[in-house]
Amino acid sequence: MVLARILRSRTLRNPILNPNPSFCFSSLQPPKPQTLSSIFATPSPSKKSANPTAANAEQKNKKKKTKSSGVSPPSNPLLVSRVMAVKGFPKDIPTEMLLLVKRFHDEGLLQNANFMADDGEFDPLKIPRNCNSRNFLKVAAEKFGLAHQEIAKWLSGSDLKKVAIFGCPSVDRGTVFAAKRMRSFFSIQEDVTCRACVLKNACQFVNKKVGRVEKIVLADVMRLLTMYALDSIPQQLQVPEDLKLSAGKLLKDVVNLSD
Repeated sequence: MVLARILRSRTLRNPILNPNPSFCFSSLQPPKPQTLSSIFATPSPSKKSANPTAANAEQKNKKKKTKSSGVSPPSNPLLVSRVMAVKGFPKDIPTEMLLLVKRFHDEGLLQNANFMADDGEFDPLKIPRNCNSRNFLKVAAEKFGLAHQEIAKWLSGSDLKKVAIFGCPSVDRGTVFAAKRMRSFFSIQEDVTCRACVLKNACQFVNKKVGRVEKIVLADVMRLLTMYALDSIPQQLQVPEDLKLSAGKLLKDVVNLSD
């Protein structure tokens, strides 16, 4: 027994007799000592080849594409002034507009007008034919609409829609968004109206939408109707006869319903 144990021990320790030293306990070598710098050292990151062209292209692809209206405001100031030039004051004011102006006077909307006579007498036919008078009447029309909003629900829907679908009688912000609100009420697409508009090259609000409008705003209607009745529109804008008839009917209904 003793002799067998001695032979077995020598066999395990002899690399020739034991070709697989992994099973030999004496073959397990202790790990080599490491320095502190080798323990805490971090491997240097591999350098990636920089490609500025590819990086710029990737950044451009990440940017969101903005929708373009396809129409930009003209840079030529002469073109802008020509577009904004309005027609002259009409020689003959429509009868329904004269009746409406008389109603403005009765409700005290013309108190601060510079064309009021000192004796208090008022004749709509004697209103000075100039821009100041026309602008004052447009403001009075909007105030009248705000005071009589309940009239809007009794106006002809077909005539209102005809006014809305024609477009904007001017490119100033207040008028444009008044017309847009009317189109929103009738679910008229902005791109369809703007595409056919002769003023689009001078407008900063082409194809811009407004939120859903649930009712006709009479102040918006009065602003547009007054501009058509007083020819307060750009010179190149031609108003068709059927639109003039609809605008006249609406003004007449407003006067009658405000009694």
